[in-house]
Amino acid sequence: MADGGDSGIIPVVDVGPIKFGKEDPALEDCKNVGDQLSKAFADIGFAYLSNHGIPTEEIKKCYEAAVDFFALPNQTKMKYLRMPGNQHGYSEMNKEKVDPKDPLTEVHEAFNFLDQDCPDDEVPHFRRDLNAFSDTCKRFVYALLKCLSLSLDLDPGYFKKYHDFSSPKNISNLRVLHYPSVSQDENVTRLGAHTDFGTLTLVFQDAVGGLQVKNREGQWVDARPIPGTVLVNIGDLLQRWTGDKWTATLHRVTLPYDEMRKQRRLSMAFFVAPDDQIMVETVCGNKSYGKFNSTEFMMKKMKEIYDYD
Repeated sequence: MADGGDSGIIPVVDVGPIKFGKEDPALEDCKNVGDQLSKAFADIGFAYLSNHGIPTEEIKKCYEAAVDFFALPNQTKMKYLRMPGNQHGYSEMNKEKVDPKDPLTEVHEAFNFLDQDCPDDEVPHFRRDLNAFSDTCKRFVYALLKCLSLSLDLDPGYFKKYHDFSSPKNISNLRVLHYPSVSQDENVTRLGAHTDFGTLTLVFQDAVGGLQVKNREGQWVDARPIPGTVLVNIGDLLQRWTGDKWTATLHRVTLPYDEMRKQRRLSMAFFVAPDDQIMVETVCGNKSYGKFNSTEFMMKKMKEIYDYD
C-alpha cells in the first residue's frame, strides 16, 4: 500500500487483485484489499484506488457529456432543474452551499443523474453515457462492498444485501460537477467543508487540483489528482454502521493558487447509499449505537450541514 497525496497520508491501494470486469477473484485477495481499505478508512477516511479496471473510455465519455451539458445556455439548463426532495436534476450556479458557516461563496453547478428527465434533444449522448458509467460504478461498488464485508469478518454479501441498485428504493446516484474559472478578486471557494452522508463515494477528478482533506491533526492536506486512480471515501452512515471504526472525513474544494482561478474544474462523484428505510445495526466498534433507520439518519445529517433553498 503506497502513499499518495501531497501529504503522503492518503494511501494508494492496489485493487487489481479484485479483477474487476474480468473474473471472480479469490476471497483471500478480496479480504487483503479490504484490510488495506479498512486501515485507510480508520486513519484518514480516504484512499486512492489504482488498477481499478473501470474503463478509461467510459470515464472520458462521461466527462465529455458533462462538458456539453454545462456549455448549454442557462435558460436551457434550468429546464432540468433539480427540485427539493428529488435526487435527480440540475443545480444552478451559486444555489448550493454545503458549509453555511463559511462566508465565502461556493461557485459550482452540478447535475445529479438518476435516468429521469434529461437533455435528450440538446445533448443526445448525455443519458446514454451517464447511464453506462453509472452501471459500471454500481458493479464496482459491489466489488468494494464485498472486500469491506470480509475485512470486518462478515459474510461476503453482507453490505451488498442492503444496497439494491436496481430498486427505486435506492437513491445512489452519479453527480457531475463544474467549477468555472473565476476572476482574481472574487471572494469565493469551490465547495465548502463537509462530510458525505451515505456509505461510500467514488470521486473522479480531472487534472485541476483543489480537493483537500482534513487530517486527524486538523490540518488541510491536498488530495491531488493521481492519473489512473479513483478516490474513495466513506460517509457518515458507514461511520455509524462500523461503530466509528472507520471515520467520515471533512473535505472541500478550494482555490489555493491564482492559476487555479483561471482554470475550470470538472469532477464526478458516485454517491452510494443503502436502500430506503432499512434498519442498520452497528457491526463493530462502538455498538452502543444499536439499530437506526438509514433514511432518517441521512436526512438528519443532510439538514445539519446542507443548505439548498
